[in-house]
Amino acid sequence: MDTTFSYAMPTDIYFGNIERLRHLIESHRVFFVTGKTTLTRPPLDNEFGNIVKGVQYEVFSDIGPNPRFSDVKALAKEVKEFCPDIIVAIGGGSPIDAAKAASIVATSKGDPYVYFAKGAPLSSEPIPMIAIPTTTGTGSEVTPFSVIVDEENHAKLAYSSPKLYPKTAIVDPRLSYTMPGNVAASTGIDALSHAIEAIWTKRSNPISTVLAKEAIKIILRNIVSSYQDNTLARESMIFASMLAGCAFSNTGVTAVHSASYPITLDYDTPHGHACGLFLLPLIKFNWPFLGEKAFVLLDAFGAKACKGIIKQMEGIMGDLGLVTRFSEIGLKREDIPHIAKRCIGKSTTNNPRDITESDIADIIKERL
Repeated sequence: MDTTFSYAMPTDIYFGNIERLRHLIESHRVFFVTGKTTLTRPPLDNEFGNIVKGVQYEVFSDIGPNPRFSDVKALAKEVKEFCPDIIVAIGGGSPIDAAKAASIVATSKGDPYVYFAKGAPLSSEPIPMIAIPTTTGTGSEVTPFSVIVDEENHAKLAYSSPKLYPKTAIVDPRLSYTMPGNVAASTGIDALSHAIEAIWTKRSNPISTVLAKEAIKIILRNIVSSYQDNTLARESMIFASMLAGCAFSNTGVTAVHSASYPITLDYDTPHGHACGLFLLPLIKFNWPFLGEKAFVLLDAFGAKACKGIIKQMEGIMGDLGLVTRFSEIGLKREDIPHIAKRCIGKSTTNNPRDITESDIADIIKERL
C-alpha cells in the first residue's frame, strides 16, 4: 500500500428518493437543467410539481447528447438572466456537464473556450449545484469534470477544477427505470471503463482502488440484466456508477477516454461504447506495466489472466448488442492516421504506459 496518499470527496451524496430535493431548494431561486424529456418521464412527471411547490424556478431542457460550446453559451445566458441561488442538473452526463460549464461561464469572465481549450483558472466560485443522474454510467454527479464539444474545431474538451464538484448528489434509482436499453448498455460500459481506469491510472490511491474494484464487481453482475430492463439491476448499476465516479473523481481517466472522443464525434458512436472499443485493446497494451494493479483487476473480474478479462469484456459487449471492432462502426483503414492524431489528449499522460499516436494507430489496426 502507498504510504502517502490523499482522497477528497466534497460532494454530499444522498442515495434514495428524489423527494429530498424539495427540502434542499426551498426558499431558493432554482435553475433546472435537464434532458429534453426528463421531466415528462416517471417518476418526475408526477413528482416534480410537488418538489418545486412554492419555489421560484426556471427550466432549461434543450440539452441533447454531447453538448456544444454554443449550447453552453445559450444556457449561461439564461442562467445569468435568472440569477439563481442553486443550479439543479437532472439527466445523464450531458445535462450535468453542460450545467457545470454554464455555471463557469455565468460567474467567471470569458468564453467557454478560454477554460476548456486554454485551461484558464476560474475567476470566481461557480453557482452551487445539485446533480441528479438518470443514467447508469456518467458519474458526473460526484466529479469535478465537465466535457463539452468545441464544434468549431470538432473536438471534445474536458475541464477540471475542484470548484466543479456538485455540492450535493441525489441518486434515485427510479430515474433510471425509463432509460432505453441501448443507453443502459453504453452508460454501463462507461461506468466499467471509469472503474478500470481508476485502478490502473498513474494517480490511483488505495481508497479510489477499493471503490473502483467494488464498482467493477457490481457492474459485472448486473450490466446485462440492466440492459434487459431489470429494475433491480438498474438500482445496482446506478450505485456502481456513483462508486466509479467517486473513484475517478480523484484519479482522473486515461488514454481510453481521450481516444474515445473522436470516435464519438466522427462515427456517431455513444461515448460509453467508444470507450469499450478502446478498452479492449488497451487492457492488453497496458497489462505489462500494471504491476500489482493487474492482480486487483484479475480479482475484480474473477479471471486468471489478462486474456480472461478481455474475453469477458467481449462477451459482455456482445450481450449488450455493442460491436467490438472499429470497422463495424464504419472506421476505414484510410481513416486511421487522422483519428489516431486526435486520440491524444490531456488524459493520455495519465495512462499507466506511455502511449503515442503511432501506438493508437497500431491498436486500431489490430482491432479493425
